Amino acid sequence: QDGDSYKTEAEKAANGGTANYISAATVSSSISGDCQISGNFTETEAKTLANLINSGSLPVKMTELSSNVVSAQFGMDALNRTAMAGIIGIIGVMIYMILKYRMPGIISALMLVAYIWCVFGLYSIMGAVFTLSAIGALVLGVGMTVDVNIINFERIRQELFQGRSVRTAVIEGQQLSLSAIFDAQFTTLISALIMYIWGNGTVKGFATMLIITVIMTLVLNVALSKLLLSLIVDSGICDNRPEWFGVKKNQIPDVSKGESQFYSDTKKFDYMGKGKFVIRIALGIFAAALLFGIVGTVKGDGFMNIGIDFSSGTQLTVTSSDTKVTIDDVQKKMESLGYDGFAYQTSGDYTVYATGKTSLDTEELKTVKEAFNEMYGEEPGDNVVTPVVGRDLVKNAFILTIVAWIAMMVYITIRYEWDYGIGCLVALLHDVGMVLAAFCILRMEVNITLISVLLTIIGYSINNAIIIFDRIRENMQNTKGHLNEAEYRQVVNTSIDETIWMAFDGSITTLIPVVFLLVMGSSAISTFNVAMFVGLIAGTFSSIFVAPAVWVWLRVHHTPKAKTKKEKKQSKEKLDEYTIKGINA
Repeated sequence: QDGDSYKTEAEKAANGGTANYISAATVSSSISGDCQISGNFTETEAKTLANLINSGSLPVKMTELSSNVVSAQFGMDALNRTAMAGIIGIIGVMIYMILKYRMPGIISALMLVAYIWCVFGLYSIMGAVFTLSAIGALVLGVGMTVDVNIINFERIRQELFQGRSVRTAVIEGQQLSLSAIFDAQFTTLISALIMYIWGNGTVKGFATMLIITVIMTLVLNVALSKLLLSLIVDSGICDNRPEWFGVKKNQIPDVSKGESQFYSDTKKFDYMGKGKFVIRIALGIFAAALLFGIVGTVKGDGFMNIGIDFSSGTQLTVTSSDTKVTIDDVQKKMESLGYDGFAYQTSGDYTVYATGKTSLDTEELKTVKEAFNEMYGEEPGDNVVTPVVGRDLVKNAFILTIVAWIAMMVYITIRYEWDYGIGCLVALLHDVGMVLAAFCILRMEVNITLISVLLTIIGYSINNAIIIFDRIRENMQNTKGHLNEAEYRQVVNTSIDETIWMAFDGSITTLIPVVFLLVMGSSAISTFNVAMFVGLIAGTFSSIFVAPAVWVWLRVHHTPKAKTKKEKKQSKEKLDEYTIKGINA
């Protein structure tokens, strides 16, 4: 305490009194860097001493800026429901992959089990806490990690449709899919790292799971899955069995007889021509959101329903394990305590949320909690945010978004060209705008969880655009000179046609767990689920219709200078393969 001296306290201890210090360590050698306190401590005493030293001396008055308390019953119920929805969603993804890709689908399902096991193991080693957002990110990671297998398996199927043998198709497919897989995962990693560095506790938890997902995806679904598939194929049991990859024998040309590819599992479609209708629908949704926002502003409710995370305030979660909780009862109790400015929302029969724009202090919260504890037998959970924290959250959210966009733009420009980067950026603006438009129209609460989702969409929805752009870049290598608009549109239509199932299946396997979370999961992460659902749908359409349209416009009006490249040997994909019995068949 202020005014205490070590000498005086040491004399007290020597005379059998009680000293105020927490430890009386002596220096036995010179200190240069780290030092160690040794003594006859029990494990509990050592931990207590470490905690007290780490807490330091704080001769200042501490003021609570924010707090978040969840009642045990509500937290366990939310956790159980979310976990069950996640398990069912994961099983749904496994079934989809096996039905679509047969033998490789089984490998994908095994890798998915290994991914979940490794994630839980890493979290246990790190001592990390499983929050609802982290579980949501885990389930999202299931879709992301399967997405890698889809890109690989679809490329193998395309090689089979061209007349390749199973062995050659697997080798070629794995090699040709690697660049798209790496670029897609790396952009997600950029977004996750930015969230982790600048985000707060909730966002950090979400980012930690995303980083682990990317690492596990690269290790399990790029390295291990590829190795396992290669070992099975090299054993010879897959020879002349394309049906094990979901391809029928009558869909494969006999190149030894001079036949060329005659089958594709997609239909020719004018994506560029129909894209204008998708863009018009998007503009209509943005206009509707603007109208709803203006109406909300006129009514005094604000342009959007900004939650207390950004505007400051208090949210109480009133729950009961056996007594029905109604809005009327909660409102009457709050008004009797003198709180009139709260809004109320029910979630099932046993939970009511009470949200107000006033930040209650510790004593006020204590009074409210005691009142509801007497009423329902359980203390309500609370989330209190002061104006200082609200302003910081808004600022950090804005910085996170801008930095993530810039970082990914730089990466795509380095890997591709600047016009590919602009196409991806416009698509990302479309995706983020769609999510915000949905929240504006539905008047859903905008809180810190939404920011986590927006950052995830920024990192994930770009995946499909990269897959399509990777194929556009590949097909552009077969063209010479400056193309006209019609020729650029043809290249884009062909590229989208060749990658459409990669984009659709990747979105479907991510949407399956999100849909189960939406229908069966806890209402505590409903914001997360709705935002992810809208963002994934928007991301799928923008990668197919928006990003390529922007790229074509830029190519026609502002063609970038071609990079000088050394001549390379013709890629294997351009060479015709002949099936020679005993060698490659």
